[in-house]
Amino acid sequence: MKIYRARNFFRSDLEFAVRHTVNSADEFNTSTRFKREFWKITYIIRGRGRVLINDHAYPVGEGSVFLVHPDSITTFDMEVREMEVYNILFGLGFIERELTSLKDDYGFFSIFSPEFHQDASNAVYVQKSTPAIRRAILDLAAEYDSPGLNSKEFLRFRLATLLIRMLRETKRAFKSNGVAEMLGYIDHIMETDSRSDTSTTRLAEIFGITPNHLCGIYRKTRGMTISQARVTSRLETAAKRLSATDSSISDILFECGFNDPSYFYRAFKKHFGKTPEVYRKNAAMTGLN
Repeated sequence: MKIYRARNFFRSDLEFAVRHTVNSADEFNTSTRFKREFWKITYIIRGRGRVLINDHAYPVGEGSVFLVHPDSITTFDMEVREMEVYNILFGLGFIERELTSLKDDYGFFSIFSPEFHQDASNAVYVQKSTPAIRRAILDLAAEYDSPGLNSKEFLRFRLATLLIRMLRETKRAFKSNGVAEMLGYIDHIMETDSRSDTSTTRLAEIFGITPNHLCGIYRKTRGMTISQARVTSRLETAAKRLSATDSSISDILFECGFNDPSYFYRAFKKHFGKTPEVYRKNAAMTGLN
């Protein structure tokens, strides 16, 4: 696996870069995987195929745009010999101040949270661009190539604008693509941020329908209530952390959205058939961590 180092792309005074490149199928294919020490937004100018993000494959082509986490393992499976792209590269520090003030009803910015889970679906971050998104990317490329007065602030604000445009497109897609997208969003936010507000009332407010209507749709499609799905998702996240980390059980249950330890222990044993302590011990014995 090839790892792209930040020092090879960023100047010492600027944690940001734009790369206009032509990717070859000989270099970018399913036999090679890539990681990076920074966030990346890729915009496809020409070419088609699939982008693989943590082994999930998403169809992409001219006009596709997607946001990639530093811990994500990626590559392309191209249907053509070449794919021309813009890559917008940045460190969290470059945009962190702006992110703190942005409203996010759709969980788009959860990718920047320490709680973001790489095993969750990345579909929310793979989109078809809009003219506004394309303009923002071209503006960033032009400014980076020919910096003007206050260039660093221009790049920072334009990057924030691009992320907002992508968030708005996520919102539009969820509202226009019907039940599947709506339920996909609910599952996404449960998986990526265990402590987010996933109450039925809050979710129904986002989609502009009544809580009873939302509950009926979810239960009919998923075979369980939103509340049951929320608890199941949090328990499975807790189990993964028990296997993969040395964090205390009390820290894990709180990080996973449980505020009552007694309830957590009862729910965990009911779901997995064993206590968290036994689950962790068994995981260690079988080498899961």
